[in-house]
Amino acid sequence: MNKTEFILIKQSYGLVVNDFVNHCHVSSQSVVDWRAEKYKVPQKVIDWLDKLSFFEQKVAGIADSMVTEAKNKPLEFSKPNIAILIYPDDKVFWEFNPDMSFVPAKTHAIFMARLARDIKNYYDSSIVIFDKKSYLKWLGDKEDSQGLRSAWAGEQVR
Repeated sequence: MNKTEFILIKQSYGLVVNDFVNHCHVSSQSVVDWRAEKYKVPQKVIDWLDKLSFFEQKVAGIADSMVTEAKNKPLEFSKPNIAILIYPDDKVFWEFNPDMSFVPAKTHAIFMARLARDIKNYYDSSIVIFDKKSYLKWLGDKEDSQGLRSAWAGEQVR
């Protein structure tokens, strides 16, 4: 991975030095050195960036599926409203999405904003920032799930 590729990926995913420190267990000086091409980007960092890329492709696939579904609706079809949920920080994001702990919350938010942009001709979407306190009050004694978080988010835009 050369300097330009590293910088473009880092910027595209909204990554900062601390993201590399926290996720790849490297020093902040190492990140500076890679950017300056003093040292090669190690494989473990490339593997992490590849995981983020795979997640980005997954989100793009979701957008493609949503657009295809909307295109197959009858002409009198009106745009459905959907809520796209993002999280305020890594701690809350990972608490409610432990299988996504490799994704910084801000990178997830960037991908969700791209999703909203990609589907805008077929869906009216609103980005909703997850509010843990409000959600838990709304949830009551029900067990948390992605579906319930989506339902909560939908209610926030009505």
